[in-house]
Amino acid sequence: MPAAHPASVRACRTAGLLACTLLAIGSCEHDDPRSVEAAPADPREVSRRLAAEFPLLPVIEGTLWRQLEEAEDLASNPGSTASQRAEATAGIHRITDRLQEKHPFRQEEQRTMLGGIVHHKESGKIEIPVAVCFPKESDSRHPGELELILCATTGRSHETLFTTDARPLHLELLMHLAGYRKSPPSSTFRIDVVIPDHEVIPIESLIRSADGDPLPERLLWEFSGGEFTDPYLPDMTGDFLICWHAHESVLRIRHEGIASGEIKLKPVAHPALKQNQPATLILSPE
Repeated sequence: MPAAHPASVRACRTAGLLACTLLAIGSCEHDDPRSVEAAPADPREVSRRLAAEFPLLPVIEGTLWRQLEEAEDLASNPGSTASQRAEATAGIHRITDRLQEKHPFRQEEQRTMLGGIVHHKESGKIEIPVAVCFPKESDSRHPGELELILCATTGRSHETLFTTDARPLHLELLMHLAGYRKSPPSSTFRIDVVIPDHEVIPIESLIRSADGDPLPERLLWEFSGGEFTDPYLPDMTGDFLICWHAHESVLRIRHEGIASGEIKLKPVAHPALKQNQPATLILSPE
C-alpha cells in the first residue's frame, strides 16, 4: 500500500481533532468564556478557554484571533493606561461575541446543527436550506450553463441551480464531525431536492448534457473540501457543490467528463420549482 500523502495525514488529524472539539462545544454551549470570574485576573483566559473548546478556531478565524490576542496583550500590559485597558477589554468582548456568532453550533440527541445546516445522526443525511436560482438564458456571462449545483448567495448565482445563506466552511466542519472522509477513499453522496407537499426530486432530473448525450441515472458527489486556511477558499468563492473541478469546493461531482469540463451541463426546468422558492437539499451518504 502506498504511503499516505502528508496533506492527507494532516487532513485526517485535523478532522479528528475537529470532531472532538465541536462535541466539546456542544456539551458546554451555555458557558461564556468571559464569565469564569466577574473580573478575570488574567485576560488571556478568554483565548485559552476558546482554544480549549474549539482548537481549530485560531486556524479558521486567523484574523479575528490575532485581533483577540492583541487586545488581550494590551489589556494585560502593566504599561497600558486605564482607558487603553478598558478599550481593549471591550474589544475582547466584541471579538468573542463575533467568533461565537460566526460559528453557531448546537447538538441534540438525534441531530447536529452548525450555521443552519443539519446532520441527522441515525440516517447520516445532511440538510441544507436553499433557494431555487436557475441560470437565466439571457445572462451573457454563461448563458444557461451550469458549473454548480449549490453556491452561497454571494457566489456565482448565474451558474448554479440553488443558493443558500449558509457557509461552505460550516458544511465541511459538520461533515468532519459526522465522520465523513475527504482523503481517499472519500465519502460519496446522492443529492435530492425536497419541497413541501411534493415527492423527492432527484438532482439528476434538473440537469442534462448540453450536447444531448445521456447522463448516468444516478450521479455521485464526493467530499473534496478545502484547506483550513484564512480565508477558507470555498467561503471566498461560495462554492458548495461543484460540477467542473475548477477549484476547491466542499463537494464535487464524481464524473470524469463533467469534472474536466468536456461535458457541459444545462438546467432542466421543473414545474414544482419556481425561481427564489425555498427548498431543502438532502445529501444522502452512499
